[in-house]
Amino acid sequence: MMKALKSEQDAYEVMIYAETGVWLSEKKGKQDEINKAFIRQFPELLLKIPDNQSLFDEDELKRLLEKANEYGKNN
Repeated sequence: MMKALKSEQDAYEVMIYAETGVWLSEKKGKQDEINKAFIRQFPELLLKIPDNQSLFDEDELKRLLEKANEYGKNN
């Protein structure tokens, strides 16, 4: 209840939780993991949609970009 009274955004998050049983922050984290798994399968999306690059740490991003560039050379 205290969270719902803090702000309109907090009240909205409590309403979503009451309806779904999932906090928005948890949902976002789960969605990020789903997106990352998909992009790992299709790394060329990192080149087509550069905003996706922010999902990955530097080392993994480097490996995925190498794969994406190889894919681009072969197709």
